[in-house]
Amino acid sequence: MTCGFFERDGEPERFVQTPALERSPRFSPDGRFVAYASDTSGRKEVYIRPYFESGREILVSTDGGKEPVWSRDGCQLFYRRDRQVLAVPVETTARGSSW
Repeated sequence: MTCGFFERDGEPERFVQTPALERSPRFSPDGRFVAYASDTSGRKEVYIRPYFESGREILVSTDGGKEPVWSRDGCQLFYRRDRQVLAVPVETTARGSSW
């Protein structure tokens, strides 16, 4: 499934394309990362991956998750798990990211 189309250099480009179902892509405030939900593990989880740079996806949720939303300052990522809203601290730097 394709997570979405984004334009790079004026041309549409598939960002994530796997056999899994990816949904709810959200760019970080600085535009360097994308958070999204995927069922690649067999259940819906939230992942983050770099947008322009190559890099692997990193699992953010630990027991299911969907509908990620970045804080305005990009220091937290919120997501839903059942009826709960959870927050994960996120640090993105020139050298990479951590959560």
